[in-house]
Order: sequence, then structure tokens, then C-alpha cells
Amino acid sequence: MKNPFKFIAITSLLTVGAFSALASGAIPPTEAVQSISIQLTAVSTGASTTAKDGTVTTPVVGQSISTKDVIKALGGSSAAQLLLVSKIQYTTNVIYHTNHSTVTSNTVIVGRASNGSVVLQDHGNLTTVSNITVSTLSTNVSVVASKVSGAGLLEAQESFRIDTFSFTSTALSFQVGGLDVKTLGVQSKGGVTILDSTSSATVAGTFVNGTVAGICSGTIKTSSPAFE
Repeated sequence: MKNPFKFIAITSLLTVGAFSALASGAIPPTEAVQSISIQLTAVSTGASTTAKDGTVTTPVVGQSISTKDVIKALGGSSAAQLLLVSKIQYTTNVIYHTNHSTVTSNTVIVGRASNGSVVLQDHGNLTTVSNITVSTLSTNVSVVASKVSGAGLLEAQESFRIDTFSFTSTALSFQVGGLDVKTLGVQSKGGVTILDSTSSATVAGTFVNGTVAGICSGTIKTSSPAFE
């Protein structure tokens, strides 16, 4: 996805020795692009009806809130996509090996996606979406499972947080929160190792859709990233 969010963070962070790892001419990616999936089931109080005998019945009305509804509320077309675009920042890791008193070293370039920006992509046009926010409630509690190689490189990680997700617009708004599980993946792209992260949150909260207000629950997820 060629766009104005393109970010080059390689040259400032790589040492001269690290460039030897890219001698093959491979160009490492500078962005991780993920699609955002919103799937909420909403319920609200319906209109009451009165029977001839005076019995008043008030139903619960269900509806769904999806990514398409959020895109529509943002003014996007049916072809638009809601994306999370993250800059990849690179560092170098020097790994030392000892064999019969002989020490050798190997430079490994590792990229990791930073906190991303939500972007609406519509027919090639890109707009940063500022009215979708994510905040972490469990800032004082860290629950993380990880795997680190003998060389000190992170190979796998899964973190658990309590996050809130808010979206506000004149047509549709919701505020939900719940358990957000972030899974770290390790991929090799353009001659470097890249750590990427996918998110899967199970949430519940409140919504307002036009003049209808109620309670909703469901999932908010990000896909596996594409690298550019």
C-alpha cells in the first residue's frame, strides 16, 4: 500500500556492519498493514404495544454492528477498508558464538511494528481516523507468556490486557471493553526478521445508533499483517 504514511526508519538505526546482512539487495519493509474486523451484536428496548385487555408488551430488538457500519458512519464507500498501519522500526542484535575458545559474531536485524494508526482506505484515498481510540485499563498488571532463544532473541509472545475501544460519530457510536489478547509472530521479510502482532479482543459495552441506544457485545480483531 503506497501511501503518505510511508516511514523510513532503517538508516538511522542500523549500524554499518548490519548493512552486510542486506548485501543481497533485499529491501526490508517499512510498514505493517492489517485489516480491522468489528463484529458486535447489539440489543435495545423496542416499542411497546398494548393489547385489547390492557397487557403491555415491550420487546428487545437485536441488530448487528460491523466494520461496514463503521466505514459507512465515516462516510466511506462499500469498497472502503478499515486498516491499521504501523511503522516498522529496526534495531541490530549482535549474537556471539563460542566454539573451543573461538568467538564469532553474527549481526541480526530485527524489525518491530510500532503502535499503528487507524486509516480509512477508499478507492486509493487514505484518511487517518481519529475518532477510534484504544486505551488499556490494566496498565499496572502485566500478563505475558514468551519464548526467548538461547541467543537472547524473542521468538514468541502472547500478552493479555483489558482494553477499551471507542468510536464516535454523528450516526453511530460505541464504547466497549474486555480481554484483548495480542499474539506476537516472527517472520522473515526482505532479509530481516520482523516481529508482528495480531489482536483479538472479546468486548461488551454500550452503543448509540441514530436514536437507538442499547448494549452490545462481540469481537474486535486485527488480521495477520501484510508488509510493504
